[in-house]
Amino acid sequence: MIRPDEPSSTNIKILHVDDDKDHLLITKIFLERINPHYTVVSTDLPEHAVKEHEKNNFDCIVTDYVMPKLDGLELAKRIRENSDKNWLRGSWVYI
Repeated sequence: MIRPDEPSSTNIKILHVDDDKDHLLITKIFLERINPHYTVVSTDLPEHAVKEHEKNNFDCIVTDYVMPKLDGLELAKRIRENSDKNWLRGSWVYI
């Protein structure tokens, strides 16, 4: 596990999905400040998150639970179905 107070020398790509644009901005600023090796890609559209994940190799996905059209659970299901990463089939944290 990488702790924020112990910056990793490895770049970590994070996909953040939230329909609240203020949360997207605050989270991106916070995460990238606590560790310069974090790169946060943000989207307010869950449909874009599925496509973005297909194009990129994210190390972490942070998603809101309650969103219009596609909630966090359904988003997780769709990403899991299209992923070859075993860790995506495990635990998720919804905010």
